[in-house]
Amino acid sequence: MVLGGGLVTWHADRQGDFSLEVPMLMTKKAGWKQTGGPSWIFVRNGGSLTITDAVFDGGTSENFIVGETVPGHVLVSGPDASLAMPEGEIKLRRNATFTVQSGHVSAKLISFDDMAEGSQAILTLAGGTLTLNGNGYGGVYGGDEHHFINFPTGSKAVLVLTAIESEGVYEQLEKGGIRYNQRINPAAFKVEPREGSGCRITIDPLATP
Repeated sequence: MVLGGGLVTWHADRQGDFSLEVPMLMTKKAGWKQTGGPSWIFVRNGGSLTITDAVFDGGTSENFIVGETVPGHVLVSGPDASLAMPEGEIKLRRNATFTVQSGHVSAKLISFDDMAEGSQAILTLAGGTLTLNGNGYGGVYGGDEHHFINFPTGSKAVLVLTAIESEGVYEQLEKGGIRYNQRINPAAFKVEPREGSGCRITIDPLATP
């Protein structure tokens, strides 16, 4: 499935959940937006979503869920690429992958839930910006040694937590909900206060893998 322009509107009050179970590429300024109803968005059962020069707006959805019994995959790449969940959270389940190479992703919270034993789910921030606007769980729910936000070596990404102060950030860094090169390493990060509230998190240029 390729969206190479125009705007797709998903009327959740009439159409219910949007479940993507095939590869979908969004490019050339295409747009997708959910309106109406509390229905959820799924990328699962082998489905994938690649956003290059396009905008995916979750709109009214409370959950954007990646993965289930069979993994799902999301890639956000390109300076104008955007994935937004203004009313909810991004949930990663059962060997899901979610990679931000550039562009902007926003949600209230990142959650790792419904994890089968031995599964792994990683949100990789190689570049771009991830903005989390919720004030619970230090921005990350359910993070552990197999499920976390990862800044790989050389990452230029920015993680913005608009409602979490530095104490909550360091708690996440120390327990491993946010990692550098898949390792717990609080000293690798720069945590800077934002004007008003919240923090901005990046890799310290002097950090070693």
